[in-house]
Amino acid sequence: MPTAAKREWEVELDTPISSALNAIAGQVYLGTRNGEVIALDQRDGSVAWRSRVTSEVLAAPQANQQLLLVQSVDGQITALDRASGEERWVYTSSQPALTLRGTGTPMVIDPVTFVGLANGRLATLDNRSGQALWDMQIATPRGRSDVERLVDLSGQPVLSPDGRLFVTSYNGRVVALEATRGGVLWETNLSSRHTPILVGDFLFVVSDDSHIVALDANSGQEVWRNDDLEDRWLTAPAFADGRIVVGDFEGYVHLIDAREGNLVGRTRIDDSGISVRPVTEGSTIHVQANNGRLETLEVTP
Repeated sequence: MPTAAKREWEVELDTPISSALNAIAGQVYLGTRNGEVIALDQRDGSVAWRSRVTSEVLAAPQANQQLLLVQSVDGQITALDRASGEERWVYTSSQPALTLRGTGTPMVIDPVTFVGLANGRLATLDNRSGQALWDMQIATPRGRSDVERLVDLSGQPVLSPDGRLFVTSYNGRVVALEATRGGVLWETNLSSRHTPILVGDFLFVVSDDSHIVALDANSGQEVWRNDDLEDRWLTAPAFADGRIVVGDFEGYVHLIDAREGNLVGRTRIDDSGISVRPVTEGSTIHVQANNGRLETLEVTP
């Protein structure tokens, strides 16, 4: 029988929470449906500050040492002071007529923020001012209907230790860039609305038809592809002890061997389904189902 987790605290915020959470340096940050951003004390759940951005927040707020970066559904990125919640700057992008229900998640480091936008563009923002240092078109709208022309960059860009940036796009490409100037290193045609993961020399991507694809991170060449879970509405991938971990719409967690690409295990968490990327620590996997059930699993040989 699973062991019940001990509840440390619970807080009622009197507002519908719409974003994922981010816990950093003693605080928990979250966004709400009415455009509020809230900072809680990690020790007891007390509210440190509340601030307002331009619209609903679906992506988890991201932070560097001084700023909290919030991407809202109207395409704006707002920089808030982490200590006080005071607005520092706002970056505004153009929005297409139709977008995916969801927004990109900024990738934040101390000097700059990388943001993927619903218009298919990737921008690098100076964290001192919010000015774009460079931006480029990752996915180009094609087709006659608004649906065909969806090109959202709804996954979070992934930054490697050696300064490469990996970006996915819906109805577009997976692109590897040189992060400081935006030069294209390689690209491959693969549609994904999810954040990829980089493990060593492999970039793992969940495509929009729920194929799991391993790419050579140096060249973009496909190493293997697993289509056993096609159309199961997989989550973004995670990595645990040599396995790729994904959840699906029926509430199963699947394990795929990261080197060979074959399915090596699965278990069901809850029939409400899983939409949120699992969180992993070594061989431990934390999974939250759509009804709020949280379960911790351990990968076994």
